Amino acid sequence: MILNRKLFQREYRILNLYEEYKMEYEKLGLIGIVPNPIMDLTTKDIAYTDNAELMDCITHKKNVTLYYSEKLFQCSDRFIKAVLFHEFTHISDAYNFVGMEYSNFFMSTYSEFNAMRVEILLKNGNKIPMLDDTICDENGVTTPRKEIEGYLNFIINTFKSSRMYPEKIKEKAEQIGSIFLKSYSWMFAYLSFYEETEKKYFESCFNRLEKCKQKELVKELYKEIQSVEYIKSDSQKIVLDIVDLYSLCFE
Repeated sequence: MILNRKLFQREYRILNLYEEYKMEYEKLGLIGIVPNPIMDLTTKDIAYTDNAELMDCITHKKNVTLYYSEKLFQCSDRFIKAVLFHEFTHISDAYNFVGMEYSNFFMSTYSEFNAMRVEILLKNGNKIPMLDDTICDENGVTTPRKEIEGYLNFIINTFKSSRMYPEKIKEKAEQIGSIFLKSYSWMFAYLSFYEETEKKYFESCFNRLEKCKQKELVKELYKEIQSVEYIKSDSQKIVLDIVDLYSLCFE
């Protein structure tokens, strides 16, 4: 009975925050959601929607499942709202790409960039944080610099591993590739706040990718994924750039 009450309270809270999101961002026409606990205890996800299911639900005007972990509700209220608003942004963004051939690429780039910017602001009380300001995260607090460095190190280490252990990388290319692309989008989201205010640090992050032969390609991607209008008008360009990026790391 206690578990059922907790489940009801969590799902009620998610639904209330979804209504708050729709009001705040003037997205009243979004499809509904069905909160569903993640039963896989090994997963690191704390909340997500499935892109393929999301596209189908928008097409057929059905409620989409929003999966959430019990771990989410062990975090601060600010973090819970930030993460859920991130997921709600994906639902909103998906409408732009329904029926497009490479919708998953666009959701993993433009939408991850867009949703992470929403999340970052909410983690800092709806204000842009300085590079070394503390913001909430799953384990308490972090800083934008730590987050950027974490994504950048993952990207560089993935590249190094692909050279040292090519067969192992190829075995998990699909799984690693998805996280790899999202890590770029999340890093871009953080960096977008510091392009003008922390120019030296902004450039240094791209310069560190020079040894991996990714710098110019990645700077191009950084510009491309910020505009849904650009993606829709020249979708082949971003797809080819993503393929080039993948070929550097997974072939």
